[in-house]
This record gives sequence, C-alpha cells and structure tokens, in this order.
Amino acid sequence: MKNVTVPILMYHQVAPEFPASFSKYTVTPQAFEAQMKWLSLARYTPVTLDVLLDGRNSSSLPARPVVITFDDGYQGCADYALPILKKYGFTAVFYLIAGLVGQNTPWLKAQLDIDYPLMNWDTVQQMRKDGFQIGSHAM
Repeated sequence: MKNVTVPILMYHQVAPEFPASFSKYTVTPQAFEAQMKWLSLARYTPVTLDVLLDGRNSSSLPARPVVITFDDGYQGCADYALPILKKYGFTAVFYLIAGLVGQNTPWLKAQLDIDYPLMNWDTVQQMRKDGFQIGSHAM
C-alpha cells in the first residue's frame, strides 16, 4: 500500500458561547458545521483510529480519510457536535477523562474560573451504540 497522509482534526469544546480565555479551545456549532460540510463536499471520509491503524496495514482505507477527535469529554460536544456529525454520517473519536465522567472541570475552575460539565456515562454509552469511538484521555 502506498504511504497515505491522513489529517487528524482535534477539537476540545463546541459551544455557542464561551469566555475569551477559552476561545482557542472552542469552536461554535456554526463554525463546526461549516467545517464538517466542507469535509463532506471535499469527499473526506471520517474514520476512527482503529480503522486508520487497520487500514495502514492493508488497502482498506477510503480514498480521502480523516480522523476527527475530541479531547476531555465536554458535554457541549455531545449537545452540539454529535448532531452535526450524525447529520453528515461522520464518526469521531472522543477522549474522556475517565475519573471525571459526569462531573465538571476542576482544572478549568482552578486555572480560568470556568466550570464546564463533562459527559455522563449514559451519554457515553449512547455514543458507543451510535458508532463513535471512545478512548481515555486521562484519569
């Protein structure tokens, strides 16, 4: 198989409003949808990391693969990014902080006085059923 360069897009928070101190880690739902629409029009096919790794050892990757990832497990990603991903038939990889699932963000509270909710286990289970890949970002 020829050597294929696969872009990996990394997101943190998707939210309609956010403090300026967190703007470099946040994209609005409108901007996220515009990016997903562009990927769709450009005929990219989102794949999970498992598919990427398997495909690099065979010829099973789609013509234009891309990996979409989300760090930390913010509830905003479930509320705003998931419906957009589903709309375009896209998959993604969500890295959760396993020891804080269903809680808030103590590191952001301490550093920036921001207190975002994180996804709970029910949401995570549904995401898995919907075909999204879940990984551990940290404990």
